[in-house]
Amino acid sequence: MARQRLCVFWIKKAIGDVVMVVEVLIINCQVSLQ
Repeated sequence: MARQRLCVFWIKKAIGDVVMVVEVLIINCQVSLQ
């Protein structure tokens, strides 16, 4: 049970990191296109 909870925590953390990177890339692309 604890291990499963840890997996969910790591997955959410990984998704959060990916979303943050994508947002930064989108912002950088919009700035460079203008």
